Amino acid sequence: MNKTHQKTIVFDLGNVLLSFDFQVAADQLAKHAQLSASEIVSLINQSELLHQFERGEISSEEFYTEVAQASKYQESLDQFRMDFSDIFEEIQPMVDFFRQLKRNGNRVALFSNINEMATEFIRKKFSFFSDFDATFLSYQHGLMKPDAALYQKVETSLERSGKELFFIDDRPENVKAAIERNWSGIIHTDALQTIDAANTWLTA
Repeated sequence: MNKTHQKTIVFDLGNVLLSFDFQVAADQLAKHAQLSASEIVSLINQSELLHQFERGEISSEEFYTEVAQASKYQESLDQFRMDFSDIFEEIQPMVDFFRQLKRNGNRVALFSNINEMATEFIRKKFSFFSDFDATFLSYQHGLMKPDAALYQKVETSLERSGKELFFIDDRPENVKAAIERNWSGIIHTDALQTIDAANTWLTA
């Protein structure tokens, strides 16, 4: 096997492959609720309730119930799914890079803090989501990055460790946790910089 193909590039999703904005969700939810959009942002953006959802400790139905009760949201679960989840857009240079990696036969994995509701929406809207060789989604494992136990699960499943893994994530604490396990990686801030670093690693 070519040594390049022994390596795996591990992508985060949010703000790496897809941009997202909880303010958009709050604005949409507020149209059918008694709380203001700014109050709803506090309820859903990196709140403990959201973290419970992203660790899989509560279901989509339970998350809907909690938010609906707190905000007096009046619409159905199906409408809530759309209002809450329709906040993503492709970051085109990074999605193009992902597709290039796949065309070239590279192994590519997804490693994301995410919830069930957003995952279902993304899977339907963005075709690239189904093309990963492996996915590690926080809500399916009961853990969130940067918990070391979740990185261990990635290594065990991929049968790769250390410098065989290159991690792309926009959050410094998540990349730091990977570097501490001897992975390679980059804090993603700029597509060209990230792509150059990943290509350099692939050919090293």
